[in-house]
Amino acid sequence: MRHAEPNHWRKLIIFLLMATVAAAGCSGDGDDDPCADVTCGGHGTCSDQGGEAVCTCEAGYKQTENKKNCVEVSTCTGTAEDCCGHGTCVQEGINRYCQCEQDYTVDPDDPLCCIPCKEIDETCTSVEQCCCNSCFIEEGEATGYCSGCGPMIQACISDCKGDQTSAGCLAASSVCHDDVLPDKLQIDFGDASLVETLNRDLTIRDLGDESLVILNLYFDSGDDTQFSVDFDYEMLPYTLAAQQEMTIVVTYNPSLGGSHASVLRIISNDPEEALINVELVGTAL
Repeated sequence: MRHAEPNHWRKLIIFLLMATVAAAGCSGDGDDDPCADVTCGGHGTCSDQGGEAVCTCEAGYKQTENKKNCVEVSTCTGTAEDCCGHGTCVQEGINRYCQCEQDYTVDPDDPLCCIPCKEIDETCTSVEQCCCNSCFIEEGEATGYCSGCGPMIQACISDCKGDQTSAGCLAASSVCHDDVLPDKLQIDFGDASLVETLNRDLTIRDLGDESLVILNLYFDSGDDTQFSVDFDYEMLPYTLAAQQEMTIVVTYNPSLGGSHASVLRIISNDPEEALINVELVGTAL
């Protein structure tokens, strides 16, 4: 049996090495082209810009956000289909948006559609959903409820009996005047000695989309001398910005024994509820 000459083996090895290098070179050339797999949606030309694929789109098409595709430019149709039939489509360059008719708002899931806005007390997550552009969301909550147009007053207290620092009041939930209508909101101080002072917080909110003005705040009827409020009357009329709140302290500091009652009247520029009455009761032992 004859054996291959050593020179033949060297030639074969060199040939194989050259073939491997050539194949690797061809593969590398394809990998280095960022436009290799970019079609621009069939409506543009891809070019290598600093190692990135960038599409130049033909007329009537625009780049997507990543610049690697071309999509048709949105245009208003001028038909009832625009804005789901409840608004006016506005074209600005290659972009369009809806101006919704009264009692409609832009759909958060489809900005090119107008849907019915939400009325007072309906659940909301943003002011845009509400007919009056006012969504009241308590701190720490993800959702709230739509409030009114113009100034809209709300008066709230802790739903409890006694002093604000008592265990019952600290654990109590809030109750507001619109929760108890047609009854009046009542602050019940419970029992107190003649040397004792009991305090309760009264929160006043503006749930509307315009400033609330507190025009007057005063006690009327009954044992008004047994109650007081921690409020500087020289600040009246007091302006509360839309969607803001203020807290005043109502005090029961009896100088006479027996049961006492009075009414705290809050007058504001709320067109629907210009007068809010808060009943105050307490017993001095």
